[in-house]
Amino acid sequence: MSSKPLVAILSGAGVSTDSGIPDYRGPNGLWRRDPEAEKLVTYEYYMGDPEIRRRSWLMRRANRTLGAEPNAAHRAVAELERSGAPVRVITQNVDGLHQRAGLSPPQGPRTARHRAELRVHRLPGPRTDGGRARQGRRR
Repeated sequence: MSSKPLVAILSGAGVSTDSGIPDYRGPNGLWRRDPEAEKLVTYEYYMGDPEIRRRSWLMRRANRTLGAEPNAAHRAVAELERSGAPVRVITQNVDGLHQRAGLSPPQGPRTARHRAELRVHRLPGPRTDGGRARQGRRR
């Protein structure tokens, strides 16, 4: 176990927008520009309407993620890992851009629901809170 402070990074859709992958809920997000688009990724609509399923598959076929490249944020996290800092990256992103930037593959438990995956990356490095981080209560 490292004696260096842990760095936790919560990484969401916003980290990949500079790579050309639009987010859903942001100011210029897909759901703000086209409120009907939310139905394409909502289970109840998807299962209840064949036309929604067809449109959803067409949307996935035109997926911008496939051609996206890591941006400065992805590369900075990978560089932090290479510097020796213990880092945990927690994300729902499934675009793989953190790994393509050089981050080690995820370790530890992962959860998946509706194609969103929680990825926890354990990276070596220092903690920045002076060791004062509170432990969560177990229920």
